[in-house]
Amino acid sequence: IEHDPLSYSGRIVSFQQGTPIVIAALSYIFNAETSTISKVLPPVIGLLSLLFFYLLTFKIYNNRKIANLASLLLAISPPFLFTFYTANPYFMPIMFTLLGLCLLFYRRFLFASLSFILLAFFGTVFSLIGLALFMINAILRKDSKKYFLTSLALSIVLLIALNIPLLLSYGL
Repeated sequence: IEHDPLSYSGRIVSFQQGTPIVIAALSYIFNAETSTISKVLPPVIGLLSLLFFYLLTFKIYNNRKIANLASLLLAISPPFLFTFYTANPYFMPIMFTLLGLCLLFYRRFLFASLSFILLAFFGTVFSLIGLALFMINAILRKDSKKYFLTSLALSIVLLIALNIPLLLSYGL
């Protein structure tokens, strides 16, 4: 699809490719309708995000009561419920960001960098936010600097590759 035929004179299609790719892949793997996957996937991703948030707060505060309370408050918050109730462009990048942060705090730098690289499939803004968080970690902890630089280079290459059709058609 090059433009949206339902809008007057068309508009460019510049949406993130990550969520549709994941939904289509899971639909193919489980031999299920994409509409079924679109309904089941957000709550599952929400539970994973809640788990990563719990692990992250427990690692930061080293207190189960604080981690439980923070996770409960997140779980009942309307933005969290809205984000992980239906398929939207935000539920997957939030999960990958929380996963990346959790892996950074547990010093699993290779897997954290993979998580932040995958954010490029979900849009430029999400990728930049993830890379900014990774950069702050690399500044504070010198042992993750080479992983950050690798993630930065691969994310830039991936973002350029994903946006080449848009750049060639419409420019900057």
